Amino acid sequence: MFVGQFVHTLDEKNRLVIPARFRPKLEGKERGLYLTVRSTADGKCLTIHSPAGWEEEAKRVADLAREREDAERFMWKFGWDADCVQLDGQWRLVLPQRLIEAAGLGREVMVAGALTSIQVWDLARWKEVDARLKAELPALSKSLYKPPEPRP
Repeated sequence: MFVGQFVHTLDEKNRLVIPARFRPKLEGKERGLYLTVRSTADGKCLTIHSPAGWEEEAKRVADLAREREDAERFMWKFGWDADCVQLDGQWRLVLPQRLIEAAGLGREVMVAGALTSIQVWDLARWKEVDARLKAELPALSKSLYKPPEPRP
């Protein structure tokens, strides 16, 4: 699982250093890491998947596409917009410019664990989203973790 948050700066070659805490969880990294841009109600971020994580995500999308035509179109775009990049010996990966622009990333970014993947947010945008989530957390927790109903 990927947990934690780390402020990083993209260098002049658009390289991102993978935080040390995340490195042991990137099994199969020699096959490359998979990048996608995730759009949410809170905005866009770049998502980094390990090969195993990518296979799970791709399978989930492909299974859904067999059931729904709109999901098939989503699958096409999901694949078209993704990229596979290699880590160098210093645990850096070069982020493609098209994905940096699509995710709206500046030089200062937040690299955050999202349990099954790593998210890369523009730092200013991440601060806005984090503040909103902190304010919403009590209500979210209450709705997600309802106590069990008393037994009769």
